[in-house]
Amino acid sequence: MSFDLIDIVNDGSLGTTTARWLFFAFAVAFAVKVPVFPLHTWLPDAHTQAPTGGSIILAGGRRAVVEAFKVDKVVDTTGAGDCFNGALAAELAHGSALTDACAFAVMAASCKVERSGAALAMPSRADITARLG
Repeated sequence: MSFDLIDIVNDGSLGTTTARWLFFAFAVAFAVKVPVFPLHTWLPDAHTQAPTGGSIILAGGRRAVVEAFKVDKVVDTTGAGDCFNGALAAELAHGSALTDACAFAVMAASCKVERSGAALAMPSRADITARLG
């Protein structure tokens, strides 16, 4: 058995009916996750009803909460998640502890939302460390 899509298609053992059902199931799952209209209505509720502002770390059997930083004015949230993920990865690559890296990433995303745009609005390491103090 292979997970290579080309092998699966060329093998022919999947069958047309099964392939169509799998395609439909994945299409619906991605439409809900992305979210695609009209399946997008859950996303605002998920954000406003979230239990905490910040980030929760569940790793190695331990739990830690990194609180969100106060933002003066939210201008644009585009790319804030990407900013968080990139900053987290960069800090972990620099050898920071997970909790410290997460705090750095939360601050990076906090800096990002105060700026308009996506890639060009990403904060620099100097911007983030200056805000962390």
